[in-house]
Order: sequence, then structure tokens, then C-alpha cells
Amino acid sequence: MQGVSYDAVFASNANLQEQFKECLALYNNNTRMGICVAQKGNTNGIKACGMAIGNHDMNSNPNHYKYLEGKAWKNTGISQTANNAKTSVRLGNNSMPSGHDNNAAN
Repeated sequence: MQGVSYDAVFASNANLQEQFKECLALYNNNTRMGICVAQKGNTNGIKACGMAIGNHDMNSNPNHYKYLEGKAWKNTGISQTANNAKTSVRLGNNSMPSGHDNNAAN
């Protein structure tokens, strides 16, 4: 767009800013930590999510978390803010779906 500053466009639409924040890929040692996905029949996703959120047991003993297979969930303990100049991430208490949690997408 000619003649329009990125700052003005970005600041003028709060909805776009929220969409941008949701699309941010947050990484911890090259592991995505904003959203976890554990495919059915594959414990690698469980291990990766464990590494990303700092849950060493998930990484070391993925079979204990088989109930997560086939699910995807957002790590609610991670808050993110972003604007055109910077991105910041705050790590809080991360959570994952329990064996009876319906908040995870199947």
C-alpha cells in the first residue's frame, strides 16, 4: 500500500492486532510452545509439548500422557503481546488437558 504507514494501518485495527498475536509462533529452543498437538499413535508430539512447556516427565515418560494423543490445545500459561516494534512472552503456570478435559480439540 503506497502512502500508508504500517504503524497507522496496524494501530487502526485492533482485531487485526489480536489475530496477529494469535498467529505468533512462540518457540523455546526451536519447539513451538503456544499450541501443542499430539497425533494419535505418535508420542513425539507429547515429548515436544513437554519440552516446550518445561514438563520433563512428559518428555521422559510420554506413555503416561497417552490420553493427549489426537488432541490439540493452547498453552494457557503463556501470554503474548506484540506490536509493530516488539514481541513479548510471559510464561506462567502451563496447563494441559486432563484425562477428562473437554477443552482440547479432538
